[in-house]
Amino acid sequence: MTKRDYEMIAACIKSHAEYELTCNNSETGVVVMWDFARHMAAELLNTNPRFDMNMFLDACKVETAA
Repeated sequence: MTKRDYEMIAACIKSHAEYELTCNNSETGVVVMWDFARHMAAELLNTNPRFDMNMFLDACKVETAA
């Protein structure tokens, strides 16, 4: 995968977490997205040892839900 792929995945997670807060007013949905982001980051690290989990999670912008 390329950096662009990782950025696209993070943007999708961020967008869905924002939707959960603004449209559904759901803190639970954000927590679920945070768990999903962490799980996705761990799996991406397994496929690429140079993958930066912290940078990915920062790009997801759901760390406040942890």
